[in-house]
Amino acid sequence: MRDNRYRSGSGRAPYAGRSGRGRTLAVLLLGMVLAGQALAQALTARLDRTQITEGESVRLLLSVSGDTQGRPDLGPLETDFDILGQSQGSRVNIINGHGSSTHEWQLVLMPKRSGELTIPALQVGALQSRPLHLKVLSASAAQSPSSGADQPVMLEIEADPEQPYVQGEVTYRVRVLSRVPLREASLSEPTAGDAIVEPLGEDSRYTTERNGTTYQVIERHYAIFPQHSGAVKVEGPVLSASIPVQGGGRRSLRQRFFGSDPFNDIEQFLGHTPFADFPDVGGLFEETRPVRIRSREVTLGVRPQPAGVQGSWLPARSVTLTEAWSPDPPVFRVGEPVTRTIALIADGLSAAQLPDLTPPVPDGMKRYPDQPQSASRTEDDSLIVTKTQQVALVPTAPGTLTLPDFKIPWWDTSSQQRRVATLPGRTIKVLPASAGSGNPAAVPATPAPSKPTTAAAATPPATPAPDADTSAAPAPQTGTRPAYWPWLAGAALAAWLVTLLLWLRARGHRHDRPARPAAVSRAAPSRRQMLAQHRTHVQNACLSNDPKAARAALLDWAAVQWPDAPPRGLSGLAAQVADAAAQRTIVALDRTLYDGSASHGWDGRSAWPVLEPALAETAPSAVDAGTAALPELYPRHVAGS
Repeated sequence: MRDNRYRSGSGRAPYAGRSGRGRTLAVLLLGMVLAGQALAQALTARLDRTQITEGESVRLLLSVSGDTQGRPDLGPLETDFDILGQSQGSRVNIINGHGSSTHEWQLVLMPKRSGELTIPALQVGALQSRPLHLKVLSASAAQSPSSGADQPVMLEIEADPEQPYVQGEVTYRVRVLSRVPLREASLSEPTAGDAIVEPLGEDSRYTTERNGTTYQVIERHYAIFPQHSGAVKVEGPVLSASIPVQGGGRRSLRQRFFGSDPFNDIEQFLGHTPFADFPDVGGLFEETRPVRIRSREVTLGVRPQPAGVQGSWLPARSVTLTEAWSPDPPVFRVGEPVTRTIALIADGLSAAQLPDLTPPVPDGMKRYPDQPQSASRTEDDSLIVTKTQQVALVPTAPGTLTLPDFKIPWWDTSSQQRRVATLPGRTIKVLPASAGSGNPAAVPATPAPSKPTTAAAATPPATPAPDADTSAAPAPQTGTRPAYWPWLAGAALAAWLVTLLLWLRARGHRHDRPARPAAVSRAAPSRRQMLAQHRTHVQNACLSNDPKAARAALLDWAAVQWPDAPPRGLSGLAAQVADAAAQRTIVALDRTLYDGSASHGWDGRSAWPVLEPALAETAPSAVDAGTAALPELYPRHVAGS
């Protein structure tokens, strides 16, 4: 949209004589923007871990997008937690010239008891966060059998569950506990014979207590998907590091260079210690020893697919199907595309396990699926995967159609039962093609062949003269041909014969003159080739979703189609195209480029099925009618016309 705002000043403002309607509209728009910003502002809360052991701390992060003047009310936390520390800060992000600010509070919490604890909803002003859940294990339950207070470094392993279903997710946790500094530390990845292992999220760092000793902890999570039933062994990771030598890690600088014995006599002779005031440099010359710690092996008892479960096998905690339409609500019309976006969201599956998302369509409709998109994220120590599929649906005949139900069966690993994710079907009414969109029979009711051929392409509709009155012109009849074609063909043939006789007569009178070589007209063939070439450029630009390239290709095609008066812009091209659906598509492309939303506001794959017949059906220009070959007296029929 054009920006109709104006700066206030001494001059007369635009629209001042319209009873203040412009200012009222501006105030309403400003109120809507401010209301949208207020609704977008929210208080979010998250924990760095959802399961800890008694004696461990956990970090709670609160964040608010936008400006806020309040502070969080921490009183509800004091029931089950001690607040060991808190900090706050702000950050500003600037993307493409648009700035956004976020205010954050970070709290270090120590649980007062073990069990299932709840982080209550917290408030900052009028904003409220959602409650969070934290599982606190008792120290005795989480204690590793090999752990001991005398060990400077330990590895702890957890696998949940240890009896999963085949292809089900197992959350695998690795903890590195150290009470001494680690030098040059590296941790290998867990391995399994026939299983997929995927890392989850970022490492967590915190402190914990074992047998009265404080340890620094680095925790890492993985998702393991066993691919066969039975016993599956998971080899734990190996920690390689160097740790300080006990009793010898903090010697003075002179001891590290010279040892102790050479200075005994000097100290006795001088009565004091030489180099006593020489500065020490900490751990620069610290003595270390290499260590290599291998974690315990975990054997998973993988359960097979339950008997009686047919179809696809998707063991997960949840599977959800959603859909969206563009436009919304959808309006189905012959020859005009409607985009259906289907999303599958699964908790506890890998992206490779997600099935196809292209549901069948009824007769009388064609589909143009896009490439599916997959994404994954970590949430509450679980892998959440999403698969999105966009399909352009193009009705080919008016009437009532029924889109069938789309169902995906899956196995609920929490309740141990079969479930089905369903998108309910719907009955749709397909409207006839818009007025001026051409012959409805141009859209075939059967799937299009590899090289589309339409009846309208074989018999292009006549374009009325610019000054002709078309209001009283009768509508063309589907399936019949105008009666004046034989008369036009006969008149053209007679004119050609008369011209040929006159030419032969003139040649006989000028037999004494050297004959001129016959001029071979290449206008019609080269013009057809150029139109086909530019149509291909339009198709490539649409399928690549490149609106700028589509605009250039359309204008190039129009320059060849109307060489005497080529349109200078997309609006002019839309006015010269006969098909109403193509006109709307070209205007939408022009608006997208004008608004600057070309990267996300235009769907080229949906636009091409509308533009394709319009580019093929447009009648030749007046200049081309005089140079091209005569139209066929009996145009060929196309199947389905």
